[in-house]
Amino acid sequence: MFMTVKFIRLLILICLAAAASGAYAQTSRYVTDDLTIPLRSGKSTEYRIVAYLPSGAKLDLLESDSDSGYSRVRTDKGTEGWVLTRYLADSPSARDQLDDAKKKLVNSQIDNNRLNDELGKLKGEKNDLSKQVQTLTDDNRRLNQQLASIRQTASSALALDNENKTLKSKAVDLERQVQSYEQENALLKDRRNRDWFIAGALVLGGGVLLGLIIPKLRVRRKSNWDTL
Repeated sequence: MFMTVKFIRLLILICLAAAASGAYAQTSRYVTDDLTIPLRSGKSTEYRIVAYLPSGAKLDLLESDSDSGYSRVRTDKGTEGWVLTRYLADSPSARDQLDDAKKKLVNSQIDNNRLNDELGKLKGEKNDLSKQVQTLTDDNRRLNQQLASIRQTASSALALDNENKTLKSKAVDLERQVQSYEQENALLKDRRNRDWFIAGALVLGGGVLLGLIIPKLRVRRKSNWDTL
């Protein structure tokens, strides 16, 4: 395990050195880690080779023989055989780990790009929401102003309505007073007509009475004159 970690670190350093010095990389060469080990039918090189296993192949450990230095394993295809125990490790090979690290890095970059895109979309949505909030705030302010104007108008309307009711009440009182004055005027007119009628009757009666009295007075005066 320690050798594997050390090998990974060494491989990473080699990759960084190769990237930093491109001119020398054109002439430099490295030992490949693409290895194959034989899978034999027995615990020594005298047994036939059943298959060749590539570096990083996943195996099921069935048993180990410390005396021969071989372990019996089974491949993912079900093939069983013996390999040198020193070729087996508890973790994947450095190349596979590096490939996994590269894949994870690529996936991380993809996720990072996706997150950046989502962040950009969220920022755009935030700006849109901010504009909507500002619009709603302006609408709310305008509606509050309209509401205040309506309330003021309603208050004025109520005042006018109360004033109108007061004027109507006064008009009713004036109408009643007019009707009372008209009734009094009618009574006075009737009384004046009656007074004129009585006066006319008195004048007529006095004239008639004088018409009756004056001739008698003349007759008496004449009689008196004749007696003298």
